[in-house]
Amino acid sequence: MTAVRRLNGSKARLERVLRGAALAAVAALASAVPAHAAGPASSGVIERIAATVGPEPILMSEVRRSAEIVAKASGNPQPIDDAMLGKELDGLIEREILRQHMRKVGISVSDAEVQDALEGMLGRSGVKPDQIDAMLDKQGLSKEEYRDRIRAELERRRVVDVEVRPRVVVEEADIQKYYAEHKGELSVAERVHLRDIYLPYPPLASAEDKAEVMAKAKEIKASAVADPSIFGNLAKRFSKGPGAEEGGDLGVFERGKLRAELEEAAFALGEGEIGGPVESGGGLHVLQVEEKLAGGAPPLDQVKSSIREKLLATALERTYRRWYERLLEEAHVARKVDLPSEFKLGPTGPVTSGAQPATGGSTATVPDAPKDPVTPAPDDPTAPVP
Repeated sequence: MTAVRRLNGSKARLERVLRGAALAAVAALASAVPAHAAGPASSGVIERIAATVGPEPILMSEVRRSAEIVAKASGNPQPIDDAMLGKELDGLIEREILRQHMRKVGISVSDAEVQDALEGMLGRSGVKPDQIDAMLDKQGLSKEEYRDRIRAELERRRVVDVEVRPRVVVEEADIQKYYAEHKGELSVAERVHLRDIYLPYPPLASAEDKAEVMAKAKEIKASAVADPSIFGNLAKRFSKGPGAEEGGDLGVFERGKLRAELEEAAFALGEGEIGGPVESGGGLHVLQVEEKLAGGAPPLDQVKSSIREKLLATALERTYRRWYERLLEEAHVARKVDLPSEFKLGPTGPVTSGAQPATGGSTATVPDAPKDPVTPAPDDPTAPVP
């Protein structure tokens, strides 16, 4: 129903969380290009380092390439400025921190899982095997880069499932509170599920022509009134309008979505009743109301799962950012260029006070999630969020 579809947008928001808020999307997956994908520097050219994450450098050429790909994929290319470069650098730092943490805790994704995900994504997007190269060329990506993006996405989802999702709790009371406070948003107009048999007038129809069509419409209506169960068969046989092959099924309409003359007739009928003929759209309509749906807020049981998804997405996003920021604080990260940052960190030097750029492995750690769900304190980034 409409209210459920309205809330289903939260799923998309949840997906954005799993990708990481700072990572831009290219074809739903290709965001920043990984370190090894930027290509070797030209002979004799010294690469500038934009940042280091532990022992791993992030090159300025990677940051620029990432921004170029995102700009190209947006469909509305914009000049690459410091704000865009800063966002892409944040994304590359986030990716490297997550990868180092994944290696530390033993999270990996198999080649078979990457292949399954690739095939599934291509199937959903309708891209045929012989169209893959053209699609990637348009995005400026190689097959290896595209597979790497898929692997990174799967790894992110897995680490979020392991590290973040257990910290998030949505209670029944939260769902009931949301429902009570958002009934107006959940409310829908009165609706009607309508079937239609449409008989058009011939071109330049005379009064006699119209009378002949009217007689036929009345004959069809009489048959339908005598046995409403055959309305669909009558529509398949006689209707010249949309949905004829589906028994005249036009779907569900809210008030205000039909032509005035059809709406008046349709909403005056009860479930299963036959109405018309109604003159509209250059012909006559015989109508049947399949179902009438009352307006107002739907029962809680009908939207509970969608509300839960919406609250889960909000809580997961907030908890993920807290979790990642803790990881960021404990990582050895040094920014070497003066670019804007989402995290309001210094443009150069170590992220945490007194820390130095690491020459060994990252020392980032994440506290264990509490075993029992509790309401988090405002300054506790590891507690579950209701």
